[in-house]
Amino acid sequence: MSADSTTQLQGLLDRMAAGDPAAREELIGRAYERLRRLASRMLNDFPRVRAFEDSVDVLHGSLPRLMRALEGVPPASVAEFFSRMSRALRWELLNLLRRYYGPEGPGGKQIALAAGDSTANAAPALAEPSTFANPSELARCRGRSARCLSCSITRN
Repeated sequence: MSADSTTQLQGLLDRMAAGDPAAREELIGRAYERLRRLASRMLNDFPRVRAFEDSVDVLHGSLPRLMRALEGVPPASVAEFFSRMSRALRWELLNLLRRYYGPEGPGGKQIALAAGDSTANAAPALAEPSTFANPSELARCRGRSARCLSCSITRN
């Protein structure tokens, strides 16, 4: 029988329900590999988050939430335990998505790269455009908006 078998996990859940405080940490330790695989599968549904985080990071970020949930009412079954863990992982993934792709997140500043392009991030291309004092460059931008998109010049 493997270290994370459903029967052994259920025994730990029963110990938690009986008030054994050490059972919670042992439960997480025994179920860790299954939880990591669950995090990996769920991370596949969030490819934009996967660009910044791996499954272990997501799992570790969700563990405090799960530990707090287990302190209250312990799950009655292994299925309920993994259901709670799945919910904690999903919330963590949604929080990471907001962090990286929210208004101030670095993910929104990335340029979408063509498929198969191995360059890491072309974000420096999004830096503020240079201001040129060259009159011929400025002449090209006359009559256009304040920021000329064709030549990346900002007029004063």
